[in-house]
Amino acid sequence: MKSDKRLRIMKAAIDLFKERGYDGTRIIDIAMRAGIGKGTVYEYFSRKEDLMLDVIKDIVLVDYMEFYSEAAMLTEEAGIRKRLDVYLSGSEKMIERYGLYAKMFFNQVVENTDVDSAGAMKVVKEMTDDQWERIRTIISDEAKRRERSGLPPMDEAAVEKATSVTVLLIASYMLNLINDKQAGSGEAIYSKGLAIDREMIVDYIVKGIGF
Repeated sequence: MKSDKRLRIMKAAIDLFKERGYDGTRIIDIAMRAGIGKGTVYEYFSRKEDLMLDVIKDIVLVDYMEFYSEAAMLTEEAGIRKRLDVYLSGSEKMIERYGLYAKMFFNQVVENTDVDSAGAMKVVKEMTDDQWERIRTIISDEAKRRERSGLPPMDEAAVEKATSVTVLLIASYMLNLINDKQAGSGEAIYSKGLAIDREMIVDYIVKGIGF
């Protein structure tokens, strides 16, 4: 069936993108991995860019929503430490399955690179914005919870600043995990001799934003 072949092509592509990188993967390589002819790939995707976009939309984003679903269901009553811990768990699952794509996302957050006009990068930008909003919600909810407890309020500027700090700390942690998995894929943010685990990074975040 056509849908079966299309799925085989996308699965072969994502495996090769993770193994060799996007630039290092050719259409003929994808065809061989999928066990079909090169011409068959072009029956479904006119360009490699289109194939990558469909991989992100039809496979990566589906897993993305699943991995972060538990974090999305937690309310402010769970507390910031629990919410960040569950959020980081979702991020770690993304890295475990999609190291290449995770690195694309976190590079944009840390390095603030310009987003390419290609459709695939637009989807990655949407994911970046979504991640920012998820983290901002956690920070804002905690600020409101603390204010109800009689602690000093946090204005919008302080929430934005705390969100920026949190995003950068999480991105640094995730990039370090990616680099541990993909030797030589980039420069680690933290020293290789420093063991950073999820509990430690949550503690860094909470202390860093003053909660």
